[in-house]
Amino acid sequence: MSSNPPRKTDEVLCRNLEFIRGCSSKASFAELEAATAQVPGIRVEMAPDSREAVFTATTAGAGRILLHSRREPLEEAKRQLLLWVSEEKPSLDGLVLLVGAAGLYHLEALLPMLPDCATLLLAEQRPENLLEALRVRDITHLQKESGARLFFAVSRGLSRMAEEYRLCLSAIKCFSVAVFVPPGLRRAFPGSSAELVDLLKKEAGVEGIDRSTRAHTSDEWLRHAILNLPLCLKEAKIDALKGKWDGGSAVIVAAGPSLDESIPYLKKISGKCLLFCAGTALKPLLAAGIEPDFTVAVDSDAITMEQYRGIQKGRIFLLGSQSVFPELAEFFRGQTFYFANTALQSFNTWLASFAALPAPVAAGGTVAVPMIDLARQMGCKRVIFAGLDLAFLKDGTTHANKSMYDGSRQNLEGLVEVPGNWEKTVLTSWQFSLYIEILNSYLDFAVRESGVDFYNANTGGAAFRHAKLLRPEDLPGLGWTAGDPEKAELLQRSYKEAARPDMEKASGVTAEALTALRRLEADAEAAGNACEILAAGPEKMRHGGRLMEEILRLDRNIKANSTGNLLAIGGMEAVFMNLYNKRQEDIGANNDSAMEQSLKFYRHLQATASWVAGMLEIAMNDIRTISNL
Repeated sequence: MSSNPPRKTDEVLCRNLEFIRGCSSKASFAELEAATAQVPGIRVEMAPDSREAVFTATTAGAGRILLHSRREPLEEAKRQLLLWVSEEKPSLDGLVLLVGAAGLYHLEALLPMLPDCATLLLAEQRPENLLEALRVRDITHLQKESGARLFFAVSRGLSRMAEEYRLCLSAIKCFSVAVFVPPGLRRAFPGSSAELVDLLKKEAGVEGIDRSTRAHTSDEWLRHAILNLPLCLKEAKIDALKGKWDGGSAVIVAAGPSLDESIPYLKKISGKCLLFCAGTALKPLLAAGIEPDFTVAVDSDAITMEQYRGIQKGRIFLLGSQSVFPELAEFFRGQTFYFANTALQSFNTWLASFAALPAPVAAGGTVAVPMIDLARQMGCKRVIFAGLDLAFLKDGTTHANKSMYDGSRQNLEGLVEVPGNWEKTVLTSWQFSLYIEILNSYLDFAVRESGVDFYNANTGGAAFRHAKLLRPEDLPGLGWTAGDPEKAELLQRSYKEAARPDMEKASGVTAEALTALRRLEADAEAAGNACEILAAGPEKMRHGGRLMEEILRLDRNIKANSTGNLLAIGGMEAVFMNLYNKRQEDIGANNDSAMEQSLKFYRHLQATASWVAGMLEIAMNDIRTISNL
């Protein structure tokens, strides 16, 4: 091998960087640019009989390891990828994850293999190594050779990498994930490669649960959001509380078993902070004579009412998603600040058209995430957790006394171990372990973006990143200010002075939307009838050409009905996921199956438009009643 390194030019690097700028987030690109001062962990040389660059990595135990073949490294990369496809049969229609850049040969070989609907994400933990490869290998031609989308996620930190991966996952329509680690990198950096793959698999699991939840619950969310619409228009939006407790402290109360030991100390500090509580923690607090400022509700399930049934709401405000269970919305009439359910994207677009959309709140798994986010939005710079265990006692106890789950115990078989606060590990459920990952990711973001100080007052429970650990008895001595003696009046004033939509305009917009939905229903029914005739087969139909023309005309009408689509689409989440997740070879296999798929789609659309219109009619009558009061 020649001792002379291959020619490195600023021109190649500049072209590559400009290319990557358009294929990465600002954070990833900034980390890549900042790596210019770092010494790369790979070495680039030229093979004596080739114009290709040869990449090697230095390792502690094995010395220098070749990352690619000395001869024809691109062909070797193609062979390795074809073997991977043959043996593992990964789905390449969704997200394809390439873990590590190495010499970029696998990237060059993989991208043209992917269908146009795919997304290829290159995840690189060592930005200086990627930068070294970009000095000698021009990759700017790659995107022109493939219709698949290409993104780069570059970060030394696993939490930042997980965040980038999560954003990429949420953007793909077809939910499938294929992971390929270049063999050379697996040999050179086995520990870090495995750690990154494990983390990203967990993130994929969270996304899978999220999509499954949306598919099974989106129609319920939409139903409740429409039925709650009259109250949402009359109540306050969460926007009215922004910055109202600037620089203050908040306590986030959940109903883990450790809450029992925290309650005596919460009673001493409740007047010096904003007290947020999950629905499950409300009854234990009230039983101890503690009235929280806010109870936070996200779930739309009817079972959430059991958390509130029989209580005296006093001066407690509900901070609720627009899609909370309608009985709960009615119970807190006159004492609610609403926030947007971000999963209802199309419905929210419609609300925004007449200034009825409240601000969004971060959500994910545990209700603790929106509680913390609400505290941040209100300006709190110190946030303390109490009863936020996300873990069980050694006897399987799951919740605090006097909560709706008082006395419940989890079967210890099948539980998983996670890092604990005062013990090395604690037991929790698989679902709670995912919630811990979600919460940790949110805390990473919150600390980075706003510099909030987090504390965890606990006698057990799972450990969370960035949260300073306290015993509950330490709470009173945490350095509290005197507090605001007019806190209740401040919150009442914020509620009364909150900006609200014009009810007359809201009534008019709702009437127009109802007309659009009825038109959508009629067009979808007519298109479905035509598809039904065509699906029966050519021998059973006459004037097939005219029917196709009619379907195309109706389809244009449906696509042009933007208002009707905005309202109906939320009830068809499962239908769309089913369509997106069909493998490419199954789509359009024959005209009959395509026509049958069209028939199913139009029938779903017809039924959904009719269903949404019926609920909107009820809401419109309630809006008119409220407007006339």
